[in-house]
This record gives sequence, structure tokens and C-alpha cells, in this order.
Amino acid sequence: MTIYSVADAKTKLCELIDRALKGERVVISRDGVPVVQLTASPRPVTEDDIALLDRLCYRPDKPFKEDSATLISRMRDEDDV
Repeated sequence: MTIYSVADAKTKLCELIDRALKGERVVISRDGVPVVQLTASPRPVTEDDIALLDRLCYRPDKPFKEDSATLISRMRDEDDV
């Protein structure tokens, strides 16, 4: 973890962003007290991710036998027994 003052953060913002993107924990302090932590945002979902999920979920050899509402009702009813 690296701690920077607000003044340092203002002058080194691009560098601090790069460090956070590389996974480093970057903390900014005000009057010696840590107040903010920079972290990288999660990677956005891409079209490739969606296509992969579609391929993983599509199973023509094992089609769903019931819709989600029926499944939930059946599971709820089984808990009552």
C-alpha cells in the first residue's frame, strides 16, 4: 500500500491511476489521515463474454424440462413436505 497526500495526488494522478490499474493499493490522505483509496474498475462485459455465456448455457442435449416459474414452485413445494 502506498499513501499519498492530496497535494501529491493532484500532481501524480496519472501515475496513481496506472498503479491502481496494475493492482497496487493507492491511498490518498488528508492531513495525514487516509480518506480515499483508488482501485481499478471491474472489467466491463464484452460481446465475447456474452457469446461465451450463450455457448455455456445452450445445451441441446439437455433441454430444460420446465420454465423457471414452474421450477421455483416445485422447489418451494418440496420444502413444505
